[in-house]
Amino acid sequence: MKDLIRFFQLAPEKIAELVFILEGEDGVAVVRTLDPDRGIIEMLIAPALEPDLNLILQGLGPEFGIREIPKPRDLVSIADEQDRQP
Repeated sequence: MKDLIRFFQLAPEKIAELVFILEGEDGVAVVRTLDPDRGIIEMLIAPALEPDLNLILQGLGPEFGIREIPKPRDLVSIADEQDRQP
């Protein structure tokens, strides 16, 4: 089963802290920064762990100002590479 890919925007200065928190959650998601100036990231999520990630994000939301966004058209994502694979 393929990983899920979701996109988020948060305060740019919070990206490193979010990565640190998620690394401590045993592979719930891999974070890739797409635009550090705008605070845009993508997350690769194991489908079975998506509920865990949702709980973490819900708890961090107010402090981190994190919100889910549609895939940015102006940025290259891992999703673009997956779309090209057979």
